[in-house]
Amino acid sequence: MVTKSEMNSLENLRGIPNELNSDLHLSKIRVEWNRFYKPFDATGTVPSKAQLLQKATEIDAKYGHLFNPPL
Repeated sequence: MVTKSEMNSLENLRGIPNELNSDLHLSKIRVEWNRFYKPFDATGTVPSKAQLLQKATEIDAKYGHLFNPPL
């Protein structure tokens, strides 16, 4: 399980600029997470901490250059 302190760690406190929020965060990143969770939902299982962190890393690699501060 990912702890509250891990979710709120400094490395996870980057922001998405307001002008990109609806397209990037509320659409593209949401679609990425929905696809990730779909097989888990279908089987009634939950992803491991390692799987969650791997997906977050993939999303950072794909979209991190748009975050503030950029990766």
